Amino acid sequence: VVDNQTRISTSLIKELISDGLIEKANELLEKPYSIKAIVVEGNKIGRKLGYPTANLDYKDYILPKNGVYLSLVNYKDTKYLAMTNIGYNPTLNEQASKRLEVHILGFNQEIYGEEIEVSFIKFLREEKKYNTKDELIKSLDETINICLEYESMIK
Repeated sequence: VVDNQTRISTSLIKELISDGLIEKANELLEKPYSIKAIVVEGNKIGRKLGYPTANLDYKDYILPKNGVYLSLVNYKDTKYLAMTNIGYNPTLNEQASKRLEVHILGFNQEIYGEEIEVSFIKFLREEKKYNTKDELIKSLDETINICLEYESMIK
C-alpha cells in the first residue's frame, strides 16, 4: 500500500510507534495502536501521589517512545480515558527496566491479574525528571487536565 508516495509497511509503522509518532501510526493503521496486557503489581508510588496506576506486563510488544500519552483503556468492554506513562520513573523510584503504567481516570478497582487493552491516542509530553515530588504532582495535574479535554472520545 502506498500513501502520499510513501510505502506503508510493518517496518514503517513500527518505526513511527517507536519514535512516538503515534497519531501518524494510527492514521496508517486506521485505528489506534493498542496493547493487551496483564496488570501486575508495581511499587504503589502512583497511589501515594493521588494517581494510582495499573502497571502492565507488556511482554514483546513494541512500545512507543518514553513519555506520557493520552490513551483509552478497555476493561471488560467498558472504555475509560487514561494517561499512560512509558519510561523509567526518573523522579521517584527510578527503575532499571522500562515501565508501562496507566492511570485510568475515574476508575477505582483492584485489577491485578486482569487483562486490559490500552490504545494510544496522542503523545502528550516527554518523560522528565522533576526536582521535587510537588513538581511531579503539578505536572500530573496539568496532564490530566489535557486528557480531560478529550473526554468526549469515550461517550
